[in-house]
Amino acid sequence: MVNRAIAAQPSDVRTNKVCDAEFWYSKNALLSLLASLFLIVLSISFLIPPFQSPDEFVHFDRAYLLSKGDAFLNSKGNVSGGHIDTGLLTFMNLFHPIPFRYENKIDNRGRGVSQQVRWSGKKQFIALPAVYGPLLYIPQALAVIVGETSGMTVSDTYYLARFFSLTVTLALLGCALLLYPAPLIVIAVFIIPMSLFQMGSSSMDSVSFATCVLAASLYKRGCDNNFSFNQFMLYALSVCVLALATARWYLFPLTLLPAFLYINRGSYSCILHSAITGVLSLAWIGYAITTYQSRLLVREVSTPGIAFYYLTNPLRLFNVLYTTLTDKASITGYWHMFVGVLGWLDAPLGSYVYVLCAVLLCIFAGISFQRNTTCLTKGRNVILFCVAIASGLLLFIMYLVAESQHPATVVQGIQGRHFTTVVILLCYAIFDRRLSRNEFRLGVIIIFAMLCLSIAGMSPTLLDRYWVGGGFQNSSNQQIDFNADAYYNRGVAYCKVRNYMQAIADFDRAIEIDPEYSAAYYNRSLAYSKLGNYKQAIADCDRAVGINPKYAAAYYNRGLAYGKLGDHRQAISDFDRAIGINPEYADAYHNRGLADGKLGEHRQAISNFDRAIEINPDYAAAYYNRAVVHGLLGEHSQEIEDLKKAGSLDSQDAKKR
Repeated sequence: MVNRAIAAQPSDVRTNKVCDAEFWYSKNALLSLLASLFLIVLSISFLIPPFQSPDEFVHFDRAYLLSKGDAFLNSKGNVSGGHIDTGLLTFMNLFHPIPFRYENKIDNRGRGVSQQVRWSGKKQFIALPAVYGPLLYIPQALAVIVGETSGMTVSDTYYLARFFSLTVTLALLGCALLLYPAPLIVIAVFIIPMSLFQMGSSSMDSVSFATCVLAASLYKRGCDNNFSFNQFMLYALSVCVLALATARWYLFPLTLLPAFLYINRGSYSCILHSAITGVLSLAWIGYAITTYQSRLLVREVSTPGIAFYYLTNPLRLFNVLYTTLTDKASITGYWHMFVGVLGWLDAPLGSYVYVLCAVLLCIFAGISFQRNTTCLTKGRNVILFCVAIASGLLLFIMYLVAESQHPATVVQGIQGRHFTTVVILLCYAIFDRRLSRNEFRLGVIIIFAMLCLSIAGMSPTLLDRYWVGGGFQNSSNQQIDFNADAYYNRGVAYCKVRNYMQAIADFDRAIEIDPEYSAAYYNRSLAYSKLGNYKQAIADCDRAVGINPKYAAAYYNRGLAYGKLGDHRQAISDFDRAIGINPEYADAYHNRGLADGKLGEHRQAISNFDRAIEINPDYAAAYYNRAVVHGLLGEHSQEIEDLKKAGSLDSQDAKKR
């Protein structure tokens, strides 16, 4: 293929040289910066045990599957997932006790045990969501291939994945800064504690940050007629956008960027690339939604049902977003997580770090903000600003639909690092002013101060959080003597913060102490259900009702698990048992109605919804699902009436809260 240049539109003549981009760094200075970042992150990485970035277990599983050529998940029954090497699972299990359990530490002895684990060649099926697209996992997947084929231990392979991820991150960042002058404030984004922490992990976050910088640089270069722009660069922009939109769905608006290059370059290939990346991204998102399982404990309405609810109730959507964005506690939490609450959000930095970072970034933003109205309102900057805002808005909507309790009053589940890519886009849109010599010097001083602040804040936090003598143990070097109730209660607490793996571990301990602890079996079944392991959930419910035959909730949860596996007859049987024990069990009637609907027994379904509403007149989900069945039967007047009632109840509930 010939790498032809895409010519600029001849009618676009520059009249304001102040807006022209200018490199503020030399190639040697850039190499020095990247080398310094590499050494700093490598040093920090040695303080971080494996899998201590949020969801890193899942991220590494995805990388492992990609190394085997599995970009798409497999299915086992109705559960999506993949076959993972049992050696890798053993290695992971060594580090499961650390997240959310501050008393658990690791020393050289504990590390030595983990370094002896080898690849087994045997596979075990693990339930996984297909939320993340595969492109950003290529560095880690290559590390797994190299590690397995060369006979490296699992531990060495894991650290190789960290090395590959960091190398690719800095390589992408370097390419971006060579292609187009980056705003100085972008460098500041990469040296805050959270960014440094993510660059030291094996998750795909740091690669996504650098990919976003590369996409923004390619877009700005394509819009700037002082720079050449060829077909290879257009392909690179499309790949970056596709990688980001399939891994972070809220970045889907980025797929429009290639099309906007048509304004300056006048090439229809720009529009074609945008259309192709948009279609491929939507296809992946559609596929991922079909395999996605919400991590919440209780959601009576499906994710598509919640999406439809907010689509037909835009005022309700606006109210939730407004409440979230004006909630002081939420904004403070977002800021702390953006700057750096390390680990699984269980290792906060000193309060001074958040305050000083805010001060330094505000000063940086003040000197970098584009005050020239002509430059600020140029089409390329306005478009990038709109794409960034749209991506931020989609972030809140996505977590409202997929991760928040329904009906919601605020959006739940968003982490500060999710804002990093949006902030990078905003930096390119409104903080790209050409700095004076004195402003540039001040910016460099601020970056150096932020780097020192990050290192000073992270080092003691990581040492205190993860390292102490005595292997995996508590920080006082004493064995914690918990009884069954203590483990059970802590397991319930872990469920509330959606740390289901640790919850299962605590329920295991409670059952070891008291093998007849029916509530522990029941709650462990709930945790297994949230992880998609429905067969194990059924087994735990079997044990719970074996100990306590009158355990209505256990029959109910077993019915839910059978329903997830497609055995709706057995689900109805269990709902019958739950209702037989508790005739006022509204949820059991409601879910029995859903099972009847799956079997096409629509009149019976309506009868169950009627009973659920009779018990609980404010049961919005029952009204909603009864409306759906009325619609299937062509009874549209009843359908409309039930939909109105469901919407009214949700609004009333929001006001009460």
